Amino acid sequence: MKKMIVALSCMFLVLVCCLIVLITISQPKEKEIFTTYLPNIADKKPIEMAEAAEIEADEYEEPVYEYYEPTFYNYHDSDYDDMSARDYIAQRESGQDYEAVNGQYYGKYQLQIDMLGGDLSPENQEATAERYMEERYGSWEEAHAFWDEHGWW
Repeated sequence: MKKMIVALSCMFLVLVCCLIVLITISQPKEKEIFTTYLPNIADKKPIEMAEAAEIEADEYEEPVYEYYEPTFYNYHDSDYDDMSARDYIAQRESGQDYEAVNGQYYGKYQLQIDMLGGDLSPENQEATAERYMEERYGSWEEAHAFWDEHGWW
């Protein structure tokens, strides 16, 4: 009887050890994968990076960095002097494109989509722009002057 208890205890211990090994093996090793396969290049100097890419150090050239320069537009550009006030606004808003989209604004005059009442046709855009201009500015020339001052109409 005593031998049977010892044998059962040994089998139980072997079973527990096997379970521990299985649990350890089945754990995901994501951290190891990332640290193994993704080298940390932030700490490397350009020459070391060049050597890593099998480029001779004397062939390595320091990269040229270009910086964004903001563009300031002159809304009194001579290219627009010969346009009518209406064409000027359409050109500035959409490049005269009846299908231009910018967020909630649509069409040649970049009107709010709900102002067009579901009809996105060129004819409706022209009529709606005319109504909007008349109600808000009174004339295309006044709308043009407002656009020049604010960059929108």
